[in-house]
Amino acid sequence: MNEIPIFAKTYDLLLWLVPATLKYPREHRFALALRTQQAAFEFNELIVLARKTRDQRDLLLRADAHLEQLRLSLRLAHDLKLLTLRQYEHVSREVSAIGALLGDWMKRSGAQPPVERSRGAQFRPPGDGETRNGTVVLSAIGDVSVALCGHAERCRQALAVRGVAELHAKLLAHAPVGHAV
Repeated sequence: MNEIPIFAKTYDLLLWLVPATLKYPREHRFALALRTQQAAFEFNELIVLARKTRDQRDLLLRADAHLEQLRLSLRLAHDLKLLTLRQYEHVSREVSAIGALLGDWMKRSGAQPPVERSRGAQFRPPGDGETRNGTVVLSAIGDVSVALCGHAERCRQALAVRGVAELHAKLLAHAPVGHAV
């Protein structure tokens, strides 16, 4: 069967996720860690059931919803500084790969979601020359954008993880007097 890689990738995700969530601080361990683990385990159960039944549509749609919940929980864990950037990048790549495999399976079985879903933790970088927050983006790789703002030489190449505007504001706060915005 073509969907077998999804089971191996899901197992690898669970193998990484369980110890990582057990390291959350106590105040998050019984809420966010538990919900994150439950979303991952329920996703795994649903894809196993879908593989064993003829009518896969509802099970695959529910699995897709659990994968989306997992993405949200992981993003929240990163924003709360429970996961490092490196851990978050790793797990986001794993979840995205699983999502692509699930999407292919859903296409083959005719179980497409009724509406276009957001990609959660995934980042869609702009193309070269595209404007974002008043800044022309020269290139984008992953979550890091290299930008040309033209305000001052020390702002010439700004790197930002969550958007050029935040870093630009920080740079302008340290700019020499008379630097025009």
